[in-house]
Amino acid sequence: MKTRVGILMGGYSSESHISEKSARVVARSIEESFNPILINVSNEGWFAIEGKTEFQVDLNSLTYTSGNQQLGFDVIFNAIHGTPGEDGKIQGLLDMVGIAYTGSGVLSSALSFDKGKCNTFLKDCEDLNIANSLVLRREDEINLTHLMNQIGIPCFVKPCNAGSSYGISKVNSEQDFLPA
Repeated sequence: MKTRVGILMGGYSSESHISEKSARVVARSIEESFNPILINVSNEGWFAIEGKTEFQVDLNSLTYTSGNQQLGFDVIFNAIHGTPGEDGKIQGLLDMVGIAYTGSGVLSSALSFDKGKCNTFLKDCEDLNIANSLVLRREDEINLTHLMNQIGIPCFVKPCNAGSSYGISKVNSEQDFLPA
């Protein structure tokens, strides 16, 4: 019997459709050796997809019922871009339920997802060159001259706690910065 691999896709961010494409590529790539089951994660719930049928996944056990069989997963492949796949939330749930998964654990996922906190953490590590960065909040008063002197141009503006597919802007001039 082939190993049942649940492939998480979707999620709660603007990157959900990218995640779905990634998950489908993974499923096609492993189907000769494994039994891939796509799992769509959305605000409406988690749904295991078998053919054209979706089955509600019980989040307490990460199982679903198909016919009169209760089915689970041997391992989870996390293909979610953004939250809750890259920020430690899925990893925490999988740890609690006791299902093995691909990728990083809770702490490293949560820390690396928040780019501001990750940079602060890494700056304390010896022998690592970390690019200059600043965390700005919407309510902050921005002094462009000070900012340009500290960071330089070109630079990138990106959300601290989102993925890297959306919301990133390359700033080539001082007048590009505020719109970014």
